[in-house]
Amino acid sequence: MVRGYIDISQGQVHYREAGDGQPLVLLHQSPSSSAMWEAVIPVFAECGFRTVAFDMPGYGMSDPPDKEPTLDDYAEWTFEACDALGFRRPHLFGHHTGGSIAIKMAYLRPAGVGKIAIWGVPLLDNNMAQALATEEAPIYDKDATEIIRFWKSRAQYSGAAYTERIGLRNLIEMLQAGPIRPYGHRAVGKTDHEPLIANLPVPLLALAGDREMLQPASQQAAQMAPDGQYVSLGDVGIDVADEASELLVEVVTKFLSR
Repeated sequence: MVRGYIDISQGQVHYREAGDGQPLVLLHQSPSSSAMWEAVIPVFAECGFRTVAFDMPGYGMSDPPDKEPTLDDYAEWTFEACDALGFRRPHLFGHHTGGSIAIKMAYLRPAGVGKIAIWGVPLLDNNMAQALATEEAPIYDKDATEIIRFWKSRAQYSGAAYTERIGLRNLIEMLQAGPIRPYGHRAVGKTDHEPLIANLPVPLLALAGDREMLQPASQQAAQMAPDGQYVSLGDVGIDVADEASELLVEVVTKFLSR
């Protein structure tokens, strides 16, 4: 696996890459980064995909944006990054916020993407959408209150999959985003996903597990999409890329290659 930077209109975007063949772009959740995909990038590469995971602007080691982005902005910036690498019609695999970006990319430029797979489709009810749309910027006081709160919360979401490595990675990613950490969630919360999914112009694979908070939404999205399919990975949660990397790649690869 190699790492590098490319230039887009918002500065430099950091990425991880491995493999040759059909391009596959991995889009992370918020407030994460391409690091969340480290376990699956080489596995996808072994399956014949040129696999790239970007850090969205403001996350990981990419430059922060000069304004608070909309979901359209994230989609356009991802297209810019793809163009810089010579990708013309990549498949997309998104996780939570990354899934929203994939949906918007397919909607904005149908001829610019292949198929899309999403772990945890953010088809949100009004309460969750409002909570994300109004998420406040974190405050980092001398008592490390927010750091402790985030650590405990993220460990709870991981559940049985929690390891020290996952906990440390997520904490580092959260701190890298700093005060603009809510940008990704706000962009998702302010977007009505239902009409986008109902008119999705490309095939959709919706994925979730029994411990994934967006499992019901993922099932509903697969039924709503014109060409949608739902697959459950069983007893798996939010850290699926770490917890069930081989199974995840197997299911996504089968969908992309059919």
